[in-house]
Amino acid sequence: MGLSRTNFIAVLIAFCPAISNAREILPGLLSFDEPPGYHNVAPRNDPGDNPFDLTGTVAVYRENKIIQYPFNQFVIGGAEVGYTILPGKLVSYRKLSPDELKGELVAWAKNHGSANPSPAQECTISGRMAYCIRGREMWKGLPRSWRESYFIPFEQNKVILLDLYAPSEGEMSKLRQFLQRITIPTNAHLRRPAPPPPPTAEEVKRKEIQANLRMIKGAGDQYSLLHGGNRKYTVPELRQEFPWLARMVPIDGENYEDLVYDPNKSLSVRTNTLGEVHFP
Repeated sequence: MGLSRTNFIAVLIAFCPAISNAREILPGLLSFDEPPGYHNVAPRNDPGDNPFDLTGTVAVYRENKIIQYPFNQFVIGGAEVGYTILPGKLVSYRKLSPDELKGELVAWAKNHGSANPSPAQECTISGRMAYCIRGREMWKGLPRSWRESYFIPFEQNKVILLDLYAPSEGEMSKLRQFLQRITIPTNAHLRRPAPPPPPTAEEVKRKEIQANLRMIKGAGDQYSLLHGGNRKYTVPELRQEFPWLARMVPIDGENYEDLVYDPNKSLSVRTNTLGEVHFP
C-alpha cells in the first residue's frame, strides 16, 4: 500500500509550494499550468478538511477579481477511499471496484455539501481514467454555486481530488478548460518528503535547558497569580512554593540558583559551550 492512510494526507498537506506559473502541486503526482487571472491561496489544514474522512486540500485557485461568493474556484487535493472508521478508533479497509469507486465519489460529494449529485461518469484527465459528478453546492438549504467533482485514481484506494465551483454553467465551462492544464505522469506515485535531519547534540542541550527555564518561568507566573503583585523572585524563593523545581538538573554547567524571575523579562542562563540560552 505504500504510505499509510494518515501519512498520505499529511504528505499532501505538507506540500504547498511557492507560487509560480507552472508547478508540481502534488509531488510525483500532478503538475498544474497555473491560469492567468487566478491566484493560489495555498491552504494549510483547511477548515473544510476532515481528518476522519481522509481528505486533504493542497491548492485552491480563485479569481483575482473576487468581490463576493459565489466565485470561480478550482481546488486540488487528495483523498483515500474505501476505509470505514469503526468504534474504538479501528479502521476497516476494502479494495474498490470501479462501480464502488463511483459510489464513493457520490457519497463524498453528498457529505461535502452537494445536493442531488448526478451519477458518476467516466472521463479522461491527462490521459488517465477519472470519474466526474455534477451538482449544486448548498448553503442554508439553498443552492449557492454550480459544482463538479473529480476522482482520479493513481494507487489502490488513493485518488487525486479536483473540485470546481462556479456561479453559473457558463463560468463552469471556463473552469472545465483548466483540466487540460493538468499533467499526471504515467508512473504517478506520491513522493515521500525527505525526513528532517536528527537534532545535533547542541540542539538537544539547548532544548533541555530551555525546558528548565520554562519550568522556572511557569513557577514564577503561577506564584504571581497566587500572591499578587509584580515582584521578582529568585529560584530558591520559588522552590519553597514549588519543591518540584529541585528536580532541575544542569545540562551544560548552567547555574539556576542565581536566576531571578522577572515578569517583564525573559530568562537567560550562561552555559559552558552554548553561551547564553534564553527563554522565551
